[in-house]
Amino acid sequence: MQAAPIPQTKPSFWPNPSSEFALADIASAQLPVARAQMAAIEATLRYQIEGLKFLGKRLDSHLRLLENSQQPDHINDLFDVWCSFYQNAFIDYAQEGARIAEIGASLAKKTANRLHQDEKHLVENLAVQTAI
Repeated sequence: MQAAPIPQTKPSFWPNPSSEFALADIASAQLPVARAQMAAIEATLRYQIEGLKFLGKRLDSHLRLLENSQQPDHINDLFDVWCSFYQNAFIDYAQEGARIAEIGASLAKKTANRLHQDEKHLVENLAVQTAI
């Protein structure tokens, strides 16, 4: 007496490699992840570039302050030199904060557009698969 094979009723977790849509599904699932990583790296690099530009500009202004403080003709108006320096510093920090917020908003807009496109592609792929 021979035992009958037990039918598998539960679908397997891994995609069927013989299926023609399996590799396309995996590739389309990995593409949004790669785009998200690319967007994160882009944001990090843009913030670092902007921060380094700002620090370079501020260091130049610090050097100018030291040079102006050591000049003999500015000894009498040293208070004005320091006040001007701090006024410019506050303005620079406020402008840099606005610039960072602008960069963040533009990156968020790009990310939202990418997610919207990925969502459209996912819905289209699901519609095609259900039609087949």
